[in-house]
Order: sequence, then structure tokens, then C-alpha cells
Amino acid sequence: ARQDFLRYQRVHPKVFSHGRRRRDVLSLKNTTHQDVLQVSFKAFGQPYTLDLRMKKDLLPLNYFEKHHENSSHVIDHPMKRTNKHCYYHGTVRGQKNSWVAVSTCNGLSGVVFDGTELHYIHPDLPEHLFFKASDMKAKTWRCGFNDSQDLWGNAHKRAKRSVVIQPPYKSNARSRYVELLIVNDNKEFIKMKRNKEAVFERSKEIANIVNALYAPLNIFIALVGVIVWTEHDEIVMSSDGDATLTKFLQYRRERLAREHPNDNAQLITDIVLDSSVVGKALKGPICTYEYSGGVNKDHHEVVGVVATTVAHELGHNFGMEHDDKDTKCHCPEKRCIMASSTSNPPSPSQWSSCSKQYLQSSFEQGMDFCLWNLPEDIMGPVCGNGFLEDGEQCDCGPMEFCKNPCCDAATCKFKPHAACAIGACCDVSTCQVVKAATLCRDTVTECDLPEYCDGVSEFCPVDVFVQDGTECGGGKAYCFGKQCRSHDDQCQLLWGSSGRMADQRCFERNDDGEVNANCGYNRLNKTYKKCNKEDVMCGTLHCVHLNERLEFGIESAAVQSKFYIDENDKRYTCRSAIVDLGLFTADVGQSPNGAKCGTNKACMNQKCVPLEKIYGVKCPYDCYNNGVCNSRGNCHCMVGYAPPYCNYPGPGGSSDSGPASDPSAGYSFMVSMYIIFLCIVPLAVITSFSIYYFRRHLKTWWMTKARKAAIKSRAQQVGLDRRGGRPLSKFNIDAEAIKALNISAPVTQPMVPQQPLAPSAPPMPPSQHQKPHRSVSRERGSFRNVDISGPVLQSSSNSHVAPTRPAPARPAPARPAPGRPTGVQRAPSCPSQVGVLDYCSRGPILQNFAIGYGHHLGSGA
Repeated sequence: ARQDFLRYQRVHPKVFSHGRRRRDVLSLKNTTHQDVLQVSFKAFGQPYTLDLRMKKDLLPLNYFEKHHENSSHVIDHPMKRTNKHCYYHGTVRGQKNSWVAVSTCNGLSGVVFDGTELHYIHPDLPEHLFFKASDMKAKTWRCGFNDSQDLWGNAHKRAKRSVVIQPPYKSNARSRYVELLIVNDNKEFIKMKRNKEAVFERSKEIANIVNALYAPLNIFIALVGVIVWTEHDEIVMSSDGDATLTKFLQYRRERLAREHPNDNAQLITDIVLDSSVVGKALKGPICTYEYSGGVNKDHHEVVGVVATTVAHELGHNFGMEHDDKDTKCHCPEKRCIMASSTSNPPSPSQWSSCSKQYLQSSFEQGMDFCLWNLPEDIMGPVCGNGFLEDGEQCDCGPMEFCKNPCCDAATCKFKPHAACAIGACCDVSTCQVVKAATLCRDTVTECDLPEYCDGVSEFCPVDVFVQDGTECGGGKAYCFGKQCRSHDDQCQLLWGSSGRMADQRCFERNDDGEVNANCGYNRLNKTYKKCNKEDVMCGTLHCVHLNERLEFGIESAAVQSKFYIDENDKRYTCRSAIVDLGLFTADVGQSPNGAKCGTNKACMNQKCVPLEKIYGVKCPYDCYNNGVCNSRGNCHCMVGYAPPYCNYPGPGGSSDSGPASDPSAGYSFMVSMYIIFLCIVPLAVITSFSIYYFRRHLKTWWMTKARKAAIKSRAQQVGLDRRGGRPLSKFNIDAEAIKALNISAPVTQPMVPQQPLAPSAPPMPPSQHQKPHRSVSRERGSFRNVDISGPVLQSSSNSHVAPTRPAPARPAPARPAPGRPTGVQRAPSCPSQVGVLDYCSRGPILQNFAIGYGHHLGSGA
């Protein structure tokens, strides 16, 4: 390795772990590898301290190692014995944007990016060599990719697919996971001195570095297995890169895909390929069954250089082209990973702007179909791997990468002030769980249901959706697995917005079992399945469209068909396609699950079945028509109704999805509903009924009351008018009342001095049946003991007071003849006991009235 660089430094790395003293890195070979390490050394005049953490997600628990032995295959699963290994990621202490990917299996080997420049560290036991990538001597290493080998054709814009997953920390809902398989040919085995363990270790080192290179693209690499052809090559190897690639892809289809499922396979060989080619791959087929793979020449002793080549060829499989094809590509450094050649010093730590655009385009074409699933049993429980596992409150990844203010990266526990640290329902600015009814996962399809935070957990509830078999798509489809896809929808997915379902006559041909009309294609034995008569609408999808190019998947990797049906002077066009999305992925060229194929029937795995076979657990009482049934057989209630049955007031949502509105407001809402429906509404009904039933009585009562009020008002007004606005007495006695009694008041005569008044008739003695009345004596010139305690009632002119006993007839006293008055004599002083009627204050008229009335009472006693 030394001869390939202009300069290098010899270094002696020291290891420090778990409070133990520093020791030589070589001592790690015979010890159990620790989860966390610190490695320090000095090179090029400056100190380096590497903070490392074991990359647990590199090797899943089902990782295997396979080789030949006695003309047969031997398979080992080392991760099932222990989840420890010797592959680490980390950073350079104190260096921003730095990253490290190294192995400690046999010394220290890998790459170190200090934030500005890439370095390689390589064992040269008992020492280590430290290189700068910029000091590598110029060599002509060329990628064998030919731009004419573009499987995509021209890029087509289409709507992005929405897929939701549960990603690890530092990733998001768009993270992808590549299950990588590495195969080493017999020449590579010989190069490594026939040491299969050394080949296994080198392959894992390569995968570890590739993982680090793809991390900025939000892509995780999991090495599912390594195969070494220790006795012979299992394909015909050739210096012709194209021929070798073709043979290897065929080997993957026929052997690897069946025996060891993977998303991508890379062959590493020591055969010298023609034209200084060090790698070969096709563009764009990352998830296909036919073409997802590449060939790589092990062209350098430094493992980091070879890892860059593997990352480059894998980039072609992701749909990336060479950076120098487009002069507008921006690379942060002099050269990026997708440079067409390495004749100049490489800079393999960065991706250009064009590479990112190509990657996004391929994902929009649907070629990330196989990359959403996390590898099974990705790792054993360990703090710092970014996945929340048993015994952990949080896991924000390695300490050097963790920026979470709520999580202690060293212990994977909450910090003292924190109630949460990760999860869609955690506010990391406050480290507190957000309030209930906060939307944490929105719907992505018509058949999806939203999820809400419950105010207690930091995690969004599990993703649930509308129950399979629920009608959707305007009656053209039924929900199936959160999707609502009719025949028309699937045609638009394949051919763009102009696509639509062809005539039913096209589907009737699906019982032929041919390439253009069938009920499924078996890629392993290359056979087509015939449809039963009742299933023809669920077989090959036949479309008509205006677009001549396939817009989903790889056009050159798809099998397109077209035929016509002439009937009744009319021609029907039938177009179809078989789309390669991998061996274990459903062909989108078939009628989709859930598409309507008859009355109350839907397609399911190319069968037309009754809805009863699609339904899951039914919800009780059909949620009282106040909600929908979800995929777990529970009611998802509308806002205003409470789970589990949506028959009482409540916040909405379900027991699976959380409350759709604030539950604390539910009690007030419920009380309000009770008041309205149990008090206000019944009272309003009773009142309305009473008014209607007693309307005549109420009308009479109202009119009578109004009449009395009017009479009283008129009487008061008349009194005010006649008295010039003077108010009535407290007994409401006025001149009108006096006239109503029809009693004439005596006329005052002029008084002659010393002339006695005419004597009055002597009073009658009281009857034995009557109570004695006070005598009313009248002396000359004065009135004494006038009894007017009997009240004078106000009445109309037609009213009179009937006596309780008829009074004896008695002639009225003689009245003196009126004369011309010369003056009005002042009334004599009022006696001290006058009765309740203050007649003195009422003037002469009331006084004379009292006198006359007193005589009347006396005569009637």
C-alpha cells in the first residue's frame, strides 16, 4: 500500500475503554470487543482522537457466512452466537462534520474523514500506516458503466408515493434499508492467501465503509451475508466486464434470490477487467429481480479505496449517473463518489448534487419498493444504535452524533428534567409530551385513518387504517391494506394521468395464460398462470392511454404487450405490462387487490372473492353509524362521539388511534349535551304544548288583564286632568268618584251672627240587633264626633252599595233655601279624632260631603 501514496505516516494507535488504561490496539484481537472505544494517535504533526461506537445495525442476527468444503456448501451464522463484532463508526474529536468507519478485528483498518479531508488507516503490523487520500498516486481506474446502458430511458415526472415507516433515530419517514449480499470469487480467495476468515472480514469492512458513505443520503446498509467461492467459481468469470456482469446477474436470479433473499448483490473479484475497468453495473434496477447487482475489482490493498468503488457501483443501481456527464453538477470537493474515473486523487466522502437528483428521480419512479422494510432482527439490544429497545428510555445514537437535549446518550435514559426524548409526540424543545389530540400521523390514502397523541406516551399510536372491504374510490374499489386502488387507478400508476381501464373484452382473454393475458408470472420457472373464468377481472391489467412510455418501474426491464380485439365493426385496444420489482414483490402489472370485480366482490391475489373473505373482525353495532371500523375491528368515531362504540358524546378517534379532540373538553361538552337534551329541550317542548293547548284561556286572561289595566290607566288620567295634574289621595277618591255616588253635597249659606243652625232630627236609638254607633251631635256653629270610619268606595256611575239591612224610611232633613252668599264662612276646626279620612285637608267639598254622609249613616243606623 505504501507505494501507491506520495507520503504516509507511521502511527501507533492506543485504545482507551471503560476507564481502563491506554493499551495497544493490537490487544483488542484476543478480547471481547467493547461497545464504546476511544483510539488516539498522532499523525502529520497533529493529534487524532477517534470516538468510536460499535455499528450494531451493520450485521443482522440472521447474517450468514457461506463457503465451499468438500464440494458442498457450509453455512455459518456467527451473530447467533454473539451480537458482538469489531466494526465501528464514530467521529474525530473536536472536528466538525467528521466521520470514521473502521474495523478493530486485526489492528485498525478503515477510513477517517476529519471534516476537510479523507484519510486511510491501514495495518502494517506491528505498526499502522496513515494516508491522505489526496496523496494517492494517479492511476487510471475507470468505471465500466456505459451511459447507453440506461435501463430507465428518459426520466418521467410523477406524483410521489407516500409511505410511512418507523425509522431509527437520525432518520425519518423517507429512510431506506438495503439488504446487501457480497460474493467473493475464487481469485479473491487466493489473493487473501486462501484465508476465508480474512475474506469474510474484508467484506464486512467494505460494507461498514459503504454504510458510512450512504448515511448522508438517509440510506442504511445491512450486510445479510458473505459468500466465498473457496473451491471454484460458480459462474464463468471473464475479463469482459459486461459478460461477467451478465453471468453474475443470472446467478443472482437463479441461486441467490431463491436461497438468500436480498435487495442487492455485489461481486468482488481479483480478475483484471479489460480497459482498466474496476466496476460494472446497470443504472436503476435496485429493487428488480433481474438486474440488481454489480461487479467490483479488488484493485487496492487499502480497503477504503475498494469500498468507494462498491459504493460507486451501488450508486448506479440506485439510478445515479457519472458526475462529469452534467457540467452543472456541484461537488463539495474536487471529486465526488460518482466520478467516472479515479485518474486524479479521489474524494469519496461526498455526493454531488446530480447524484442526489438522480436518486430522488429513481425513488419517484417507484424503485424503492423493496427498501422500506427494516431487516429482520437487525440487531441485539444495545445503547447507542438509534433504536429504542428493552431497558432503554431513549436512544439517540452514538454520543458523538446525539444532539437530543432530552436524552443521555451514554445511558440511554432521560435527562433529569425530561419526560420524553424521542417520538412524534415529544416536544424536544421542552422535553415534554405534547397535549392529547395532537395529530402525529396524517392520512395518506382514502383508506387510511389519522393517529393522535394521547397526552401520555411520547410515541404515536400504531398505524391503523380502514377495515378491508370498505367501499372506496367512488364505488370502483374496496379498501385493502390501507390502499384504495381501482383498475383505473392502477392504469394511471403505470401509464400516467391518461391511463384508464380497457374494455372488459380485454380481461376476458386472461384465461389464455399467455404473456399478454394471464393471472400471474412465475419468474423462477418462467411460466404464466391461466385465470379461471370468474377471476379474469383480477388478472393482467389491461389499459388504454395516450402515453407510449411506461412511467413506473424500469421500462427496459418490463415486458410490455399490446393487442386488439375487433368486434361489431369496432376495435378495442388492450395494453399491458409485466413490471419487475423483485422476486417477492407483487407485480403492479396485475389487477390490484381491492379492485371491484363483481357485485360485492373484490380482487385478492388474482382471485375474485366475496367481500366476506376480505372483511376482518367486524365492529359491534356498526359503530352506530357515527364512525368507521378500523383494521383492528374497533370503531374510529367521528369528533363528538366516544369510543368504543360511538354511541355516547366524546372526543372521537378510537382506542387504537388516540382521541381526535381534547378529552378534557369532553366533560364540559357532555354536561352541555345533558343540559340541552334533558332540561332545555323538554322544557321548551312542554312550554310549547301548554301554550298551544291553553291558548284560548291564555288569550282570555290576557285580554281581561289588559282591559283592567286600561280602565285603571284611564281613571287615573281623568283624575289628573280634572285636578290639573294633582295626584289622587291614597284612597283614589276624587270628584269623579263622588259624582258616581250620586250624593249632593250641602251648600254653604252665609252665616248670620248669633243665628243658630237649624236643629237636626234627633238620632234614632240603636236597634238591639245592631251595634251602637257613635252619636253624631251637632251643636251650633260646630261639628263634633263625626264618624266616617266607613270607607267610601270609588265606583262608576251605575254602581251602588247595597246595605246589609234595609234602613227605615225617614224624611230627609229640610234644607235651607239658597241665598246670595256674601262670603264663605271658614269651616269649624276639625275634631282631634276624625277617622281615617283626612277630610280637613280636602277642602269644603269633602267637609260638606262628610257632614251629609254622616247624617246619612246616622239615619241608617
